[in-house]
Formats: sequence, structure tokens, C-alpha cells
Amino acid sequence: ESEAEAVASLTRKAASQKEAMEPIQVLLTTVQKLIRRPVRKGEVDFQFTTNDGVHQADVTLDRLASDLPDYGCLSFSGSPADNKKDAKVNAAAAALEAMSASQAVATGAAAATQEKVEEIVEGAAAASAQAAEKQ
Repeated sequence: ESEAEAVASLTRKAASQKEAMEPIQVLLTTVQKLIRRPVRKGEVDFQFTTNDGVHQADVTLDRLASDLPDYGCLSFSGSPADNKKDAKVNAAAAALEAMSASQAVATGAAAATQEKVEEIVEGAAAASAQAAEKQ
């Protein structure tokens, strides 16, 4: 194997590892953006269990509950994997998926509330206009 082939192989391996770790980085970046400060050690906590060679990870953000009140449950379980690294990635992906769904629900609820407020205001304005016409 030539030096160029070795470098290319290492580059592909590094790119593959980076891609595999992406959900973890996205989770950390997302949490940082939501709390508007750097994540401190222990605030995003991964716990692992292994049964019969199958690994599963849970990620917990409980220490951030006061900073992330819109997200409810802050503990997420990833799907089982053959190794700890993949289990950790799966847990991060599960957290991102749940947080996205939770945010969509919160955004939808806020939009529905805003729509209801506008409906009430329009109704009040119409009632006021009708009352003025009768006078």
C-alpha cells in the first residue's frame, strides 16, 4: 500500500467516524443553542447497559430541566446496537427526534393559541362595530 493510499484510507475512515458521531455533535450543538451557553460536564449524560453483547444507551438532560422547560421528559433511550459507540449515537438521535417532535408540538400549540387570540380579537372588533351601527 502506497503512502497516498494509506492517507486516503485514513481520510475515509476519519470521515466515516465523523459521520457516525454526527448525531452526538448535533445534540450538543442544539442543546447549547437552546440554553444559550456552553454545555457543562454532566449536563448531557450518557448511561450504558449491556445484555448478551447488545449495547443500549440512554441520554439524560435532567440537569438542564430549568433551562429547557418546553421539552418535558429529558431522558431518551436509543435503539440497541452492537457496540457502545453506535448505542451512544442511537441515543443522541433518539433525543434529537423527540426534542424535534416536542418543539413541533410546542410551536403548533403556540400557533393555535395565537390563531385563537386573533379570532377573539376579530370577533370583539366585529361585535363593537355592530354595536356602533345600532347606535
